Amino acid sequence: MIEQDLQGQYAGFVSRLIAWVIDRGIIIGILGIVGWLITYLGQIVGLDITQCTVTTGWEGYLCLAVAAGLVLFALSFAPLYFLFFWTLAGMTPGKAMLGVRIVRLDGKPMDFRTSFRRYIGYLLSFLGFGAGFFWILIDNRRQGWHDKIASTCVVYSWSARQNERLIDRMTRWLFKSERRIDKYSTKLAGKPIYDKDKDKNTSTQDHD
Repeated sequence: MIEQDLQGQYAGFVSRLIAWVIDRGIIIGILGIVGWLITYLGQIVGLDITQCTVTTGWEGYLCLAVAAGLVLFALSFAPLYFLFFWTLAGMTPGKAMLGVRIVRLDGKPMDFRTSFRRYIGYLLSFLGFGAGFFWILIDNRRQGWHDKIASTCVVYSWSARQNERLIDRMTRWLFKSERRIDKYSTKLAGKPIYDKDKDKNTSTQDHD
């Protein structure tokens, strides 16, 4: 059986899109939890950061400071999320789940400078009405604008051989099961068939 190893091949648009959706879900989830937690703790101490009023008291200044900090965190978390994981591992949790990784074209490990350039390209791809992302569909290396700006590409980081072996094992199991069924059917075909009328005639003759 021929095994197809996906490791090292360029990742396609769909795999990268699903990874991006997963990452966005993680980011939104974390922001929601942090926002709820800050709001809840503020209510415990008597601060409602959703309705801060400008006053000369310390409560007003504290409320505004917490609200501003929360907004700053919300705006900076997504960039920090991508920059951190790209630099550290070359993949975000979403990419890890899909088995894809960012690599540099020169073969060197990912660093912060490359990750930063890539994120700038990310923003430019968005500003171009997503054209930078759809470029992946027509590029030979499956590079988006952000990949070209940072001289990176996205490849599969795991092997597909395990799946191929699983399919091979399932095929052999089905083949063996089919042979057992055929063998059992052959045995049944060789047995005499119960004839109700013949049995009835035999019973009548015995009584005579």
